[in-house]
Amino acid sequence: MAMKATKTPKVGWAMAAELAREYMKKKYNIMFTGPPGIGKTALIKMVADNLGYDLVIFHPCISDPTDFKGMPWVFQDKNGKQHCVFVPFDQLEALINATKPTICFLDDLIQAPEAVQAAAMQLLHGGSLNGKQISKHVRFVACTNRKQDRAGGTAILEPVKSRFHGIFELVPELEPFVQYLIKTKANPVLVAFMRNRPTWLTGGDDGWKPEADICNQPCARTIEHLSDCINMGLSKIARPSSYAGAVGQGMANEYFAFEQLAARLPDIDIILQNPLGAPAPATDEIAYAMIGALHTRMTRANLDNIYTFIRKNFSIELQAVFHWDVESYNPGLMKSKGYVEWSKDHGHVLSN
Repeated sequence: MAMKATKTPKVGWAMAAELAREYMKKKYNIMFTGPPGIGKTALIKMVADNLGYDLVIFHPCISDPTDFKGMPWVFQDKNGKQHCVFVPFDQLEALINATKPTICFLDDLIQAPEAVQAAAMQLLHGGSLNGKQISKHVRFVACTNRKQDRAGGTAILEPVKSRFHGIFELVPELEPFVQYLIKTKANPVLVAFMRNRPTWLTGGDDGWKPEADICNQPCARTIEHLSDCINMGLSKIARPSSYAGAVGQGMANEYFAFEQLAARLPDIDIILQNPLGAPAPATDEIAYAMIGALHTRMTRANLDNIYTFIRKNFSIELQAVFHWDVESYNPGLMKSKGYVEWSKDHGHVLSN
């Protein structure tokens, strides 16, 4: 059962990052929607870090409408006359006193009661609330699940939506996620599995969908949890249950089978020492598992032999899969003869 289509324009991670970055530079409000665990919050934190902007995070779902007014406080002036004012809480105070570019991030907006959304929208348009003006350096971004995600939200008020220059639905994108897995030291066998079975991330019948049972479903967040479980080094008996707890039974079963396939591969040392005499993989799935194993063993001394083997035994597409991630695992290997010659002969494959 595929996910219900929405009218919201869909963007992958790379495009979402560009949109967020450019909108923030112009101080245009922007909102991203999407299912749980897809990386919306991580995207905004990354953009703020890349731009060097301060980040102030609001969680409207735990706010009251009056929180945006501040705390009532009575003080006495020099003439002895009493006055009552609303003193802003720390987050609103940070927006009022910001002296450098600052992103105000409204996270999980759809879970906020309508009264809280109504209070927040005064900030979104004009930047003024209860007589207090926020700094000219502040810009706004919001992230939220969708109504159909069973995330406890109902709807976003229409006047709140219209205060954003753009609303986009973030959809999973394989390549940025794979590069993130490599950066976070995920097992190369998991990286190879994701390239072989990308729909566990990107959707379709195998992708994320709301589930009535209390179990996890594959998404960027839970696949990262799977990576953590793999790196724990559990026993063969415990691993299937651990994997299923992270991503659900379907993906866990497939990954465990792939992991076992990788463990039964011919001795990788044969490839490293005698690439022309090593047996070719019988199926593409075995080849993907072999790619993961080769990535764990490649060095400056043996990379040329690996390229000799894959040129002889892999399709050009599978050669590209191996070649593409070499830089991410070890940039120093890009100077090796095998890497340079493959890039020269087949670089056009990657550009396509």
